[in-house]
Amino acid sequence: MQRPQSSGRALRGRSLLSVALIAWLAACATPESFAPGATAAQLQARLGAADRVYALPDGGQRLEYARGAFEQFVWMVDVDASGRVAAIKQVRTFENFGRLRPGVDDQRSVLREFGAPWKVERYALSKLTGWLYPYREAGVFDSVMTVMFDEAGVFRRAENGPDPRFVVNDGRQRQ
Repeated sequence: MQRPQSSGRALRGRSLLSVALIAWLAACATPESFAPGATAAQLQARLGAADRVYALPDGGQRLEYARGAFEQFVWMVDVDASGRVAAIKQVRTFENFGRLRPGVDDQRSVLREFGAPWKVERYALSKLTGWLYPYREAGVFDSVMTVMFDEAGVFRRAENGPDPRFVVNDGRQRQ
């Protein structure tokens, strides 16, 4: 016995609707789904407490929301002194790392800009400490930016390369 064709279309339609609903709900669960002007209380009611909170010079706060299993996506939400969302941005991008200023930025300013590093490594020969920040380079490549500080905690240089968690034994990056 053959099934009517319309029930197959109805099932496909329900499946598409389910996928669309899941995608919409996932989009709602990121800080970028909020518009400036929302209250910090509204943001936290939907997303929960921030992973970390940093004081801003104007009396406001920067809320860090790390999302994703590999710490590649970190949103910073600036809340003004009145408790309203002023700005929201995904900070771990090649362009943002390029704004670091050697000899000017320090560990405190890097934390406030990029959040907590995934890993910290000490390089004995150069006497530098590297903070490793995973990110998606060009939206495609699983990369790590290593932000290096001298012994006084002043930023000296940054280097990027493939994220070792995604490199297979022969040196190629996993697809």
